[in-house]
Amino acid sequence: MRQTRARIAADASLSVEERGAVEAETEKVIKVYFDADPGRPFIDGYLQAAADWTKRHGLKPDRVLMGEFGALRKDAYNFGARAPDRARYVRDVRESAEKFGFAWAFWCLFESMGLMADTDHALDPAMVEALGLAGR
Repeated sequence: MRQTRARIAADASLSVEERGAVEAETEKVIKVYFDADPGRPFIDGYLQAAADWTKRHGLKPDRVLMGEFGALRKDAYNFGARAPDRARYVRDVRESAEKFGFAWAFWCLFESMGLMADTDHALDPAMVEALGLAGR
């Protein structure tokens, strides 16, 4: 949060009051994120809201594309998910999307969130399995 506060403080486009509001909202969102247990019930809760929206607007769920989901392997700060947790999260998101009838797209072929390893571009078997693509 220290780096986030510094970026907010350095943003000359914001007034002092706006900076305070942005910092408070950012802290709230970060707390929700870190307090969450991002398993299936958590994911289903968010996707239920989208499913309810489709019903209110008379849309079929397959008209919704849930795009660009994934989990980092690691980043410049060595922050990211361990391989089994990453695969479990991706599987949970995919299965939740399918439960609600939403189309989905996995984010990134290579790089830190990809389906393939950055170095040799080999398919990551755990991710292939998590996406339900094994044996297809």
